[in-house]
Amino acid sequence: MSKLNRKKDFYFVSLPHKTNMLKNLYPSGIKGKNNIDINKENLEKQLKDINFLDIDDYFYKSFTEKERENFFLKTDHHGNSLGAFEEYKFILDKLDLSLSKSEIDSHLKRYSTRYVNDCECSFIYV
Repeated sequence: MSKLNRKKDFYFVSLPHKTNMLKNLYPSGIKGKNNIDINKENLEKQLKDINFLDIDDYFYKSFTEKERENFFLKTDHHGNSLGAFEEYKFILDKLDLSLSKSEIDSHLKRYSTRYVNDCECSFIYV
C-alpha cells in the first residue's frame, strides 16, 4: 500500500452502523454486541501508512444517543441523509483541501433539509 500512496494522501473511512451507534436500543442479553468494536480496532491496527477516519468515535463524542437516533432509518440499520451529511462534514474537516473554514462553511450553508409530514427526507443543494 505504501507504493500506492507514496505521493498521495490515502484515507480509510469507517462509517457508523446503527447496531454500534445505538447499542442502547438493543436488548442487553444479545451476545457479541461489542464484536464490531473489536473488529474495528483490529482493522485499524492493520492500516499502516493509511489515514483512518473514525466516524464512530466522532459521533460518540459529538452527539447524544437521541441525536444519533436521528441519523438512522427507523425501519432498519441503514443511515439516512442527515447522518450522511454529518459524516460528510466530518470528512471535509479532516481532509486537507486547502480551503479555509469560512469557504467550507459557505459551501455547507448551501444545503438544507426538507421535511415531509415531520419526516426528514433529503438534503437539497440550493
